[in-house]
Amino acid sequence: MPAFTTKHIRLPELPHFVYAKDSRRAAGLSVGVDLTPDGACTFHCVYCKVDRSNDARAPRPGAQNVAEAVAGLLVHLAVQGSRPVDIAFAGSGEPLSATAFADALRAVLDVRDRGPFPTIPVRILTSGVGLQRPDLRALLVETESRGVDVWLKLDAGSASDFARVNAPNLAFQDWLEGVRALGRARRVTLQAMLFETPGRARVDIDAWLARVAALCDEGVRVEQVQIVTLSDPSHAETDARAIATAELEAIAARLRSLTGLRVDVYV
Repeated sequence: MPAFTTKHIRLPELPHFVYAKDSRRAAGLSVGVDLTPDGACTFHCVYCKVDRSNDARAPRPGAQNVAEAVAGLLVHLAVQGSRPVDIAFAGSGEPLSATAFADALRAVLDVRDRGPFPTIPVRILTSGVGLQRPDLRALLVETESRGVDVWLKLDAGSASDFARVNAPNLAFQDWLEGVRALGRARRVTLQAMLFETPGRARVDIDAWLARVAALCDEGVRVEQVQIVTLSDPSHAETDARAIATAELEAIAARLRSLTGLRVDVYV
């Protein structure tokens, strides 16, 4: 597995909400779209690296601004001889919470189709909060045929771990219902951030494994499971630490044996 930096590459002529970065999970150069540069998020994960202490928040971009910026960055990369592997809606918060999300997604798909890299996928990295809305689920189902991937966070298998690790703004069962509803209608990738905190109980791995298996049994079309751990110090008020690669691989092997899924570890 190649080593990737998490440093964002920003161009002075482009706005703050579009960037390029080397991505471990995408395995190459990713064009990022940040619809929530104000840092607003539906989760408050204990390991989160986003510094939300700054009161001077950047305004959220509109769909047309996003499309123009992405088009400019794609052209710049093509001129430089660089090929991105994807366009990812990610960034400082939850993309599905942005009012402009639906229009921005459609606009970026149109820009990609007309640009120098028309075949690269567009990926939505989401906590899954928002999937309770039928209109957002319908959009993500509709755009699957246009190369839109959905990467869903699944850090915990139980309600207690969900509350402790992700500190969400909705109940675990409500969150699960949104995940099930989308996953029964289209393919999804599950992402898990596994870590340890000295002196505190870890996430219950048995419960997490059972939850992934249960989602599959319930008809969720899981294409891949990605297991990651912390790559650098967290900005959160926690002493969370990375888990050893050998242990992550052992967890992945258990999940493969249990479900037959493709499971990849990224360190």
